[in-house]
Amino acid sequence: MVLFHKMFHFVSLQMVYFKIIRPINLLLTAFAMYCVRWFLIIPILKTCKMDDGYLSPYLHEGWFMLLVLSVLFINAAGYVINDYCDVETDLINKPEKVFITKNMSYSQAATFYYCLNIVGIILGIVVSLKINSLKFSSIHLAAVGLLWLYAMQLKKKPIVGNIAVAILSALVMLLPIIYEPIVFYNAENNFQTQVQIILSAGVVFAAFALLTQWIREMIKDLQDMEGDKQTGCNTLPIWLSIKSTKIFLSMLIAVTLFSVGWFQFHFYVHRKFYPVFNLWNLFTIVLIQLPLLVVIVKLWQAQKPEQYKVLSTILKVVMFAGTFSMLFIQQWFQQYFN
Repeated sequence: MVLFHKMFHFVSLQMVYFKIIRPINLLLTAFAMYCVRWFLIIPILKTCKMDDGYLSPYLHEGWFMLLVLSVLFINAAGYVINDYCDVETDLINKPEKVFITKNMSYSQAATFYYCLNIVGIILGIVVSLKINSLKFSSIHLAAVGLLWLYAMQLKKKPIVGNIAVAILSALVMLLPIIYEPIVFYNAENNFQTQVQIILSAGVVFAAFALLTQWIREMIKDLQDMEGDKQTGCNTLPIWLSIKSTKIFLSMLIAVTLFSVGWFQFHFYVHRKFYPVFNLWNLFTIVLIQLPLLVVIVKLWQAQKPEQYKVLSTILKVVMFAGTFSMLFIQQWFQQYFN
């Protein structure tokens, strides 16, 4: 019985370690990075004809996986330090999701946090050395620092904390491009059009990730307002008011909708790609624009944390759909260069 009890305790602790790093969110992060690689970088590089064939990504699959793992380890550490600093608030807002103090000690959480960061930073350095740009490892160090600063101070301040998380979400979209040397160094200067498209598309999707993540973080502030207020946090709905926050959120959503609409118009202008436009347009309307409109309407009706949680989930679907829409952009690229 003693042995069984120890085994059960060990398995339970491992499950807590697994839950605290938000595995679903980490999978979505990895998905976003692979979408940039498979639907953006690789298709465009295949249009770059050389004497001995076509260009391929500088980082092969194994090396790119190390880059993704570096990001996942650092993100996971960010979730741990966030929970570490938020125990008091979470006991009010979501007591069922409090793991530290209930299932693991502060010292265990701290050790886990440092181990995740160390592995993530080492992997970042290794991949940076692979492309002969050790300076890029500073991006991973900066992400670690920003996540720590967010958990300790920024999340308690209006707007600043939200923007910090949004910037990191945008960076996830840009990292696969940053680690592709052709984007920043092309000795033969033959593929400037392709490089410009890669950069432009990367910036567009990064901007979409930034806007939608910013919106989602502010909705979560509304959801967690009660606990934040009792623990001395000064998020936007506490600093200003719930109504002012909803006005600001509605404006951000309107900007996002306008931006997506502008790209729909851009696709329509290029009529020779009309079949691709039809598919992308339908996908965008159903999974991005309509859900965002629903969020605006329901936002003004929401009063309880459960209602804000639903809106946060809808935003996560929108973010996933926006990332997956790269599939249609890939088809547009293929027709553009043919």
